[in-house]
Amino acid sequence: MLDKNTEVLLYLIQLGLNECTEEKVIHEFDWNALRELATKHGVTAIVVDGLQCLHEHGKDKSCAGVDRQIRLQMCAQTVAIERQYLLYQKKLIKLLLFYQKHGIKTMLLKGYGLSLNYSKPIHRPPGDIDVYHFGYGGKADECLKEEKGIITKQNEDKHSTFLYEGLSVENHAVFVNDECHPSLQTLEKFFENDSKNAISYSFHFVENGNITVYFPSIETNALFIPLHLAEHFVHGEASLRQICDWFCFVKANYKYINWNFVENKSKEAGYFEFLCCLNAIILYFMGADAAWLPRWKYEKNLAEKVLEEIILQPNTSLDLSLWKKVIKFFSARWKFKMVYKHENLLMASVRQAQAYNRVKWEKKGESIWVNRFGRI
Repeated sequence: MLDKNTEVLLYLIQLGLNECTEEKVIHEFDWNALRELATKHGVTAIVVDGLQCLHEHGKDKSCAGVDRQIRLQMCAQTVAIERQYLLYQKKLIKLLLFYQKHGIKTMLLKGYGLSLNYSKPIHRPPGDIDVYHFGYGGKADECLKEEKGIITKQNEDKHSTFLYEGLSVENHAVFVNDECHPSLQTLEKFFENDSKNAISYSFHFVENGNITVYFPSIETNALFIPLHLAEHFVHGEASLRQICDWFCFVKANYKYINWNFVENKSKEAGYFEFLCCLNAIILYFMGADAAWLPRWKYEKNLAEKVLEEIILQPNTSLDLSLWKKVIKFFSARWKFKMVYKHENLLMASVRQAQAYNRVKWEKKGESIWVNRFGRI
């Protein structure tokens, strides 16, 4: 059962992502707790948009009790998010220009591309920069090392990481970690093959000319976005911002999504049940139009359980030791089965530990293994 603070938060997010609907009476909640929850989930600017929507339509009587200081704090946070987004965009463009000058084709995963589905892209807090270089990730890392002295680190089997002007960048050799989760191998093959259908996008600048980057196809994103969220969900790291990403992607692209194809591929990979819950969440709790979604069976109670889990535990395992992560992993078996239906939990834990140790040894220089960037 969602508490009052969460209900109001979801209502304001719904208003922030959609046009104003019929006014809902909201009372007996804690504005300070709501502000903290919005900050925790990266949706402060969207909540402010919701409050603004109510104000513009003269429907903010139910929010009249909001503390003026709290409202000012949330507005200040929104301004900071906007500035952060513009700075992120500026640095991103510089990195893309570097790659382009070296003849390296770049696809952007998640992040910036997803923000473009929002009515106000600038209100989606930027995170890491995730890039995919169509099989030339090793060359991209070598160019950075030779020209800029940037040393990349092998973070896990699927990507290397580095800092670029203070921004964390993940250079993906693959889309998903199918080394740890073999059930995703056929899906990874699809993503790699479908990269030839990537959508080109241009940044137009007089001084530098056009900078061309690529975004995943609608088919890839329709499978990749919920899978990425699902993997974070299993480890207690999912957030409302990620659900907003899915809402905005579906709203912008539902006419072009082949839901039968998405159903078949997600069932094949094992996360169809989670995807059903995700669609139920945006339908019942975030105001999505039923016409956007397929006629799958949506269990509202299970969807609410998933939503509560996400709200209560965002980003809780990022700094845990391997042993604590394993304990947490086993304590959330029901989440694992929703996402990795075709896998054995114990074997998945063993593979995850092995991958963790390979990365640890690599960082210490105690061993070297062939990875998917083609480096030895």
